[in-house]
Amino acid sequence: MKAGGLQPACRIYCTVLVLNAQKSTIPGSFLRSAGAPDLVMELFYLLLIFLAGGSMVAGTTWIAEIIDPKYGGILAVAPIITTLAFLFTSMHATQERTQALVLGSVVFLVPTALFLISLYLLLGRYNVTASIIGSYGVWLVSVVIMARIAGLL
Repeated sequence: MKAGGLQPACRIYCTVLVLNAQKSTIPGSFLRSAGAPDLVMELFYLLLIFLAGGSMVAGTTWIAEIIDPKYGGILAVAPIITTLAFLFTSMHATQERTQALVLGSVVFLVPTALFLISLYLLLGRYNVTASIIGSYGVWLVSVVIMARIAGLL
């Protein structure tokens, strides 16, 4: 796929972001003012989030399989998906709420790192399914520990 093929979609997405920022209400308000029902707008918003995240997963998988796993790994841990989460959150929440989401992401980087390290080590001994299950176990325990340290539990 040529990069130029993504430009129209990016322009539409950026236009949506700009219009939403100008209206400063919930996402899709520019269409709502034209008479679109709330449910349709909520479904459109969910579809947009789904497509953005799914595109990143598909792109990462494609790069890892076709080009080089190292580059897929770089994209997998790049802050692209978290940036999208922050953008979508900021579109309908306060800046303080978005800031709290960012702080939560920082606190829980440790469990994510432990998940990746344990997955790497387990893949040397077990099959993919067992390694992922074991790594999620490590992640879950470390999430509980970090949540206790952060005072969330």
